Amino acid sequence: MGKPIDNPIAICAYFLWGYNRLTGKDYDGYALLVDYGRSTLNITLCDARHNGLTSALSIIKRIGSGENRAGQDYPARNVFTKRVIYLAAEASGITVRDIDSNADFHEAVFDLEEELSYRNEDVADVMSDPLNAFFREENEDVFFSAAIGEQDIDVTYGMLAKAYREVTKDSGFTEKLEEMKSYMREKEIDFSAEAKNIKIVPAGGFCDFFLTLETISNAFHRPVSGHAAYDYRFQDVLTDQGDREKAISSGADLIVNEIIDFRYKAGCSVGITGREIENHVEGFMPHYIIHIGDDLRQCERRMLDRPVLAGSVPELCVEFGDGSALSAVPKPEYQPAFAMITGYYYRIGFAFDGSGALMFFKDAYSSRDDAALEKSPISNEAFRLGEITDILSDSIITEDR
Repeated sequence: MGKPIDNPIAICAYFLWGYNRLTGKDYDGYALLVDYGRSTLNITLCDARHNGLTSALSIIKRIGSGENRAGQDYPARNVFTKRVIYLAAEASGITVRDIDSNADFHEAVFDLEEELSYRNEDVADVMSDPLNAFFREENEDVFFSAAIGEQDIDVTYGMLAKAYREVTKDSGFTEKLEEMKSYMREKEIDFSAEAKNIKIVPAGGFCDFFLTLETISNAFHRPVSGHAAYDYRFQDVLTDQGDREKAISSGADLIVNEIIDFRYKAGCSVGITGREIENHVEGFMPHYIIHIGDDLRQCERRMLDRPVLAGSVPELCVEFGDGSALSAVPKPEYQPAFAMITGYYYRIGFAFDGSGALMFFKDAYSSRDDAALEKSPISNEAFRLGEITDILSDSIITEDR
């Protein structure tokens, strides 16, 4: 079974691959990924660096999720098209209650999605007309027609604009873009129109829609008219409608099939607390196994260089890039993974999988002497745990360094 690959990793892999094909060069710099798809809204700031052989990626900041503010799944494109059909039905005197279970309603939603895929340029031409810019929702020109039962309905350009405003307001799209901009200002990352060290990469099905791309362009003050083509931030990214739709699946394929030898730059240090006693570990000193900035392949395990004597569940220590640190035993539900048989010595290690989840490894030995450790372990086990901050108990020790 293939290991899961996080959406931002996959999108970035596809962007880097495409950038190389378009320019003949390897990209070094920041990539701001705006993943607005059928089931996601994630805005992710990445730092991609190429060392001549491989690309190393670190995820600096993530905002958003696949859930709306009510905590329910938020399939943006599908919610949008349903909302448009609701508006058209209501304008024709059909109530939402009458159409929810109607097969014609779902067919109309599907047909509208198809129409939007083929006629996005028509939407762009109408919506970008300066004469219509301030009155979009009042535009009564018909974009699409359908029938629900015996009743014909017309979808106007104004309904497209109104449904888009309502759906993106519910998802907090603009607020999330502003939150990311505030973060980049705080970290002094230049994202202005003059910036030459950042690419803005729209991805996901809803980023094919003209109004979504317009919202992103406006948020980052992309020049209008012909000048937009010279904005470095948007050049050589996923500009084709098909590319944005397939970025996640294609990027994952590039990594899984090792077409791109992709490495992740560790964003934090991870280890256990302990003090050295006769070449094994006990006590309370931090021993980091993965260090901030380490270049890691997906699920590449890093092992502690000395054995651990079995005993109580070890305390984990984590240090983040901002200097803050956590130290605590794992929550009870994770502790079975750390159980060790008394009398044995263990080599332990950690890794990150393609979704960013922490993995734990333990190899058991009967002795801590070098001869025993050079042999195959008595047993070895691997556990996929989850997000680091979810694993540690609530009674964490936090300190700034």
